[in-house]
Formats: sequence, C-alpha cells, structure tokens
Amino acid sequence: MLNIFFDTNSLEVWESKNLSVLFECKIANDYYKVARYISENGLDDKVLLNIPLIVLMEIKHHLHKSHVERRQSFESTLKEIKKSFGSILDFTYEFKYEDSNIEKYVDLIVKEFLGLPINKNLKITPLPSEYENIIERAVKGISPFFSTDNKKASDAGFKDALLLHSILESVNFDEDEVILFTGDYRLQNKNEYLDKNLSEKFFVVSNFDDCTDIIGSRHTLITKEKISIKLESDSYITSRILESIEQPSSDDTKGMNIISINQNENKDEYRVKARIISNEVTFLIEFDYDCIANDFNIVAYTLENE
Repeated sequence: MLNIFFDTNSLEVWESKNLSVLFECKIANDYYKVARYISENGLDDKVLLNIPLIVLMEIKHHLHKSHVERRQSFESTLKEIKKSFGSILDFTYEFKYEDSNIEKYVDLIVKEFLGLPINKNLKITPLPSEYENIIERAVKGISPFFSTDNKKASDAGFKDALLLHSILESVNFDEDEVILFTGDYRLQNKNEYLDKNLSEKFFVVSNFDDCTDIIGSRHTLITKEKISIKLESDSYITSRILESIEQPSSDDTKGMNIISINQNENKDEYRVKARIISNEVTFLIEFDYDCIANDFNIVAYTLENE
C-alpha cells in the first residue's frame, strides 16, 4: 500500500497572512487533484490518503483563531464607520453562531469537509503513542526539531515531530511506502530525520506533479495523458480511422488533435473526440478506443463547420 500524508501547509489556503475564507474548511486544490487522480485510475485499494490528527487539530486551531481575530477586526471597523457617519447610517448584520460557539462552528465545517464523497477512503492518522523518541529528539535538537534564530532552545518543531512519528508509527514499512506532501523545507530534507533503511520507502513532495510521478512509478497506469500522447503520435491509427470512414489519408494528412478523452464503464475503453485534417478537410471524429487492444470503433463523425 502507498500511503500519502498531508501536512497542514499543503492543505490550508492562505491569502497574505489570513485563511482565504471562513465559511467553510477550504482545502488546497492539490489535495482534490491527488484524490481524483487516485479514483480515476482505479487505485483506491492501492493508494490511501491520510491526514494526521495533529494536522487536523492545527487546521481547527487556525480556523478558530482567524474567526476570533477577523470578527474583532470587522466589528472594530464597523464602530469606526458608525462614528464617521453617525445617525445617517443604519444597518444590521448577523453571524450564524455566537462568540461562545465558534469552536462548534469550526468542528461543523471541518466535519463537512471530511464527509465529502471524495474523502470516502480518507484515514485520520492518530497521534503517536510513544513519546520517548520525540523527547530525545527535542533534547538533542535532532531534526525536525531546530533552534530558533533568537533562542538557544532546540525544542521548536514539536508539531513536525508529532507529524513524523504519527506516520512512522502507523505504517508497516515492510509492506508499505509513504509520500509526505509538505511545503516545510525542514521536512523536505528527509535524510536529516529518517534512518537510512527507511529513506528508500519514504518520499517527500511539495506539488501535485511530483506526487503523481511517484504514484505512477509504483503502479503501471494507463492515463488519459498517455493515451492522448499515443493517439496524437500514431500515424498508423490515424490512417486506419480515416479509412474506416472512407476517407483515405494523403500526403497532407496531419495527425489527430485530441479534443477530449473520457473513460467508459469498461475501464480499458475510452470515448475519444478528435480532430483530423486530411485533403484540406477537417473531420471531427468520435470513437471508442480500447487501450489494451489498441483498437477502436467509430461512433460518429462530421465535417467541421458543417
């Protein structure tokens, strides 16, 4: 099993120094892209998404803190505006929760995110049960613990250590591999905090492309991108498609240009829409493509602008 763990900084969406929205638990697009990639390629039983509990706790804390700070800022701004306009300004507003219930509201919107259909196979990784290694790292200042610029103390990085040990304790490295999705530069240098025997099974990425490259290297995937590249570069199949609609290819025939590719119920078969130019005529062709047999069945075709 390949396990993908997400750090807080890879999930939260910030604008400047603030969370971008407070009416929902807004999660970075890369998370959804990875989840869709796994589902669309039939890897739900081979690749598992994980959010460590320490990350979920930090997301809730940031949401709670932002609600408090931005409500206070909003209300202070309103007071100043009212002072300026006096009795000629009158308006009302209402928050859907009381000050005392911000924590419950945060719990609700996080629960709504976790309940999304795309998270049906998501696992929340518990906190580590063993703290001796974490304490030893803190005392000795071993990565991911670090000394801050203005202090000699070496216990900064406690959250990162909890994240790391949550992963190490939950994974059986005899059978499983790990991808840690993080923007933290300290965690990106895995050789500083991992034993050498784990390094080959523990990958650290900071973007969608690097993550899916590793997934693809671990599983033989026939992706839409690979199909598109194959069809657009295969002159033989282009000529066969033209012949099937009684339009033989000529010297000026150009390779097909893929418009769209969608997987059929048969996972080896894709509905393809493409454009082919031959004899100065542009054909819009729709066909079912069997990626295993490298064969096709024409569904329909028209002339462009017809």
